[in-house]
Amino acid sequence: MIRDLVATYDSTEDARSAVIALERRGIEAADIELRGPAAEDAAIPRDGAAQREADMAVMSQLGRRALGGAMAVGLGGLALGSVLGATLVGGAGPTVGLGVALGALCFGLGFFWGGATALPVSAAWADSWAADPADRAMVVVHVPGDAPKLTDELADVLRAAGARRLELV
Repeated sequence: MIRDLVATYDSTEDARSAVIALERRGIEAADIELRGPAAEDAAIPRDGAAQREADMAVMSQLGRRALGGAMAVGLGGLALGSVLGATLVGGAGPTVGLGVALGALCFGLGFFWGGATALPVSAAWADSWAADPADRAMVVVHVPGDAPKLTDELADVLRAAGARRLELV
């Protein structure tokens, strides 16, 4: 038997944080839903400026995460390449060259990694961008009825994301 754990949030931003936290906890995207006024608002087809605003918000988050990943992994690659160059080859030229080459490769990999990890797969997460940020939202998680420990753990995750109310139905 499947039961629903329903968490109510004051804003779609808090609901979005809950969806991300649930996915990071390992909950399948198909087991997470967005309901309430935010979901109803997200279901309305968007055009023009309203759609651009939601798209730009998603792309802004994606860009920040991608650039952060690129910088972190790129600098790590630069440092590792420099150490390898100095250790294996010696001399300033090969050390700098290997450091820059490995840094550039790692920068690209970090950009992809940072961007890819910024995009949860849940439709609820995507809907939260299309809804009015001030709308109250409910995040629903489908959990097995015979897993009380999992239900308690998920309730803690939802509370940590700012749930105003939790209900098991």
